[in-house]
Amino acid sequence: MYDILEQISKNYNVGVDAISLKYCEQTITNAIVLSGASNTNQLKENLKLNDFLLSDDEIETLNSFKISTDAYWAERKKLAWN
Repeated sequence: MYDILEQISKNYNVGVDAISLKYCEQTITNAIVLSGASNTNQLKENLKLNDFLLSDDEIETLNSFKISTDAYWAERKKLAWN
C-alpha cells in the first residue's frame, strides 16, 4: 500500500499526504477535509491537493486498501509519535 501511495504521489509531484487528502475529497460526498498540518510547510504541501485529480483507476486501487476501523486504530496506536 505504501509503495503504491509513493508511486501515485510521484506521478503528481506531491506528497503522500496530498494524495490521501485528495482521495478523501474525491470519494466522500460533501467532504470537508482537515489536513492536520502543524506548520506552514505542511500546509503548503497539503494544499497541493487542489492541483490535480486522481484517476478512476487510482481511486479503485486506493479503495482496495480499505481496512476495518479496529485494524486502523490498532496500527495507529503502534506509531512512534503516540
